[in-house]
Amino acid sequence: MEKLEQYSYSKLDLYEGCGFKYKLKYLDKVQFKWTETIATEFGTCIHSIEEDIAKAIKAGEPIDYIGFKNRLIFKRYELEHKYAMTFNDLDKSSRTYLQKIYGYLETGIYRLENYLKENPTYEVVATEQYFSVVLDDFKFVGYIDRVLRDTATGKIIIHDIKSWAVPKEQKDLTTPLQFVIYVLAAKELYGVEPDMVECYYDLPCCNMMQPAGTKGFMTRGVKKIRELIAAIRSGEFKPKPSPLCHWCEYCPTNPYQPDEAKGKIYCPYHSLWTKQKSSFAVAETWQGLENHGIVGRLSPLGKIEGGIHICTLLI
Repeated sequence: MEKLEQYSYSKLDLYEGCGFKYKLKYLDKVQFKWTETIATEFGTCIHSIEEDIAKAIKAGEPIDYIGFKNRLIFKRYELEHKYAMTFNDLDKSSRTYLQKIYGYLETGIYRLENYLKENPTYEVVATEQYFSVVLDDFKFVGYIDRVLRDTATGKIIIHDIKSWAVPKEQKDLTTPLQFVIYVLAAKELYGVEPDMVECYYDLPCCNMMQPAGTKGFMTRGVKKIRELIAAIRSGEFKPKPSPLCHWCEYCPTNPYQPDEAKGKIYCPYHSLWTKQKSSFAVAETWQGLENHGIVGRLSPLGKIEGGIHICTLLI
């Protein structure tokens, strides 16, 4: 039997965000040891607490709120020491990490228990539910953060936990591809049709559940997934430079760039935007993949190594 191409939502999301980054990571295999950031460490801690609370509820065990709170408080001091330069920065909600931590300790940590009390027919079915689902001639694999079932109606409720400072804008909620994949997985796992699945972003730091997916989102989403896969297969890897480049591991403006990448520019098309200097300029203009190999030769900083364009910084 022919082996199917395997994708995940994160892989597809990366391609949609920047085709050239996808090429570097998955085709050229330019990969570095994972580098933590304050956002990822904070998010991982919140996620693990939420997962353990759900596990306790599913098992009918007491919820160790004191232990969970201590876990986050210890993490607070670790983050404050490790990321002293950014720990007190204001985010999109005009809060610091300290304010978000204590806001969560005061209200967010109790949200799942209160949510289930408000919906007494809901039960926790699974946490970190693994799935593998086939669509056309490729398959998706991944994990769903939390799955609930309404025992009164048989509906499946899917929660994706995010430690965002603010909720998503409405325009980003109409066709969330992540939930399109999760709904396909729910049909495979629980035998329910898409109209029997409800999707929510669980936002502990915003103290809310945000519904995701408007009418017809499955039809639109499956179509979009097919278009993205077709674009990948056709070799479309156009970069999308934006301020987000500043946090990309391939961008030299990233202050937390992996040590192995420092002094080189794996992506010559990055945005020149930084926290200190807002700019719409880019390092090099995209001229198509067919001209990528000569971009380095056109610049005094560039060279070609192993088929991959690398610009060596002059310091």
